[in-house]
Amino acid sequence: MNQQTKSKLVAGLFLVIALFEPSLVGQASAPIQVSYPLDYVGEVGSPYRGSLQATGGTPPYQNWTVTSGSLPPGITLDNGSGNFKGTPTAAGIFNFTVTVNDSAGLTSLPGNILIEIVAGLGITTQSLPHGFTGVPYYAVLAAIGGFPPYSWTLSTGVLPPDLALDPAAGVISGTPTDLSGSPFAFKISATDGLEVSTRALTIAILDPASIKITLTSSANPSVFGRALTLNASLSPSTVSGKVTFYDGTAVLGIATVNSGQAVFTTGLLGPGTHQLQVRLARPISATISQVVGAIAAGSLLEPVTYPSANQGAHRRRSR
Repeated sequence: MNQQTKSKLVAGLFLVIALFEPSLVGQASAPIQVSYPLDYVGEVGSPYRGSLQATGGTPPYQNWTVTSGSLPPGITLDNGSGNFKGTPTAAGIFNFTVTVNDSAGLTSLPGNILIEIVAGLGITTQSLPHGFTGVPYYAVLAAIGGFPPYSWTLSTGVLPPDLALDPAAGVISGTPTDLSGSPFAFKISATDGLEVSTRALTIAILDPASIKITLTSSANPSVFGRALTLNASLSPSTVSGKVTFYDGTAVLGIATVNSGQAVFTTGLLGPGTHQLQVRLARPISATISQVVGAIAAGSLLEPVTYPSANQGAHRRRSR
């Protein structure tokens, strides 16, 4: 009997046996595997949907089971369909394994599944600075969580006259021309397409002539190399926003006004006389003349006499 004849007899024998033992056919099929091909990212507070898939074995599949790890809080796995559903309540990356049975009762290999849940969308801007008639206004709204970029809208109320909201950038800008009706109260909403966050805000428009500002320093004259603290005092103390400190035309830094005070510390001033200025808006500023000594603090050398047999000898030490 040649090799070709033997092969045909073996194949025929297997076919006959399989007709009487159907379980052999199931055992010869591909192993069952579980996958999550789309790997959806969820967001806290927004409904989550997704479906596991299986291949191999004999469909339909049933008894989808988490065998290790845990699902994101708020999400469940439907045992019959393999569908995820629910609303996530916590952010994080969640790893777990899932198995499933086919119609022949065989169990799949464990499928490694990962679901990422991001924090819910929230507007982080707590307040907006005051505006001044005739002075350009610019304020950037901020948000975290969700899926940037966000879309911004004015949901209720009105902005001050001649100010507008950029829906893509989240920027309120323009030049106020009228303070009638100030302060202006409104609500701003941000959305990422899944969730909406809303915050109530106000903008007060003031007359620049009504604002007084003074500038002082911690020492004048000061010593080169030693930190110098600048303090800006504003009246009325309810004025909000940010002030910019200048050395001539060069910007030293920016500080936020809190209860009518803004403080900034610098060690960048060289020896000489400096015209320091603080500015809230172009018409609202104050200037002082600051003198900085030419000798660095802590670097003076002075003679020190040590008692020794050689009286009168001098040594130098650094102070």
